[in-house]
Amino acid sequence: MNDRPSDLLTLIAEARRLVPDERHIWCSASETFESPYHAAAGHNFDLQIERQISIFRTSNGEEYWDIFSTDYGPTKTLADSLGARREEFHQTWVDFFEKDYRQGDEIVHDREWLLILGTKR
Repeated sequence: MNDRPSDLLTLIAEARRLVPDERHIWCSASETFESPYHAAAGHNFDLQIERQISIFRTSNGEEYWDIFSTDYGPTKTLADSLGARREEFHQTWVDFFEKDYRQGDEIVHDREWLLILGTKR
């Protein structure tokens, strides 16, 4: 797994800076895990929570942007909503992955996700 304490939190902070209002755009797995939704669901369900890793590989930051800005809902929605600031977000995204996730001739991004299984009590 990528050993970077900030992981995507830096990119999330940059994206939030570009959004002109308070809408929710993304959260990290740790934000989801510690959310009030987890506490609320825990009263009605027995929860089994497992942290998982999904490894995404691509040739460069530009290709990563092309895939996520056209096919991944949260990134596409944000990029489409930024108007004149879209290009700033685009360059921030590409630079971030080139700088922090380049391994040899490819971008390798270990992405944490949570598998949450709930059994109603």
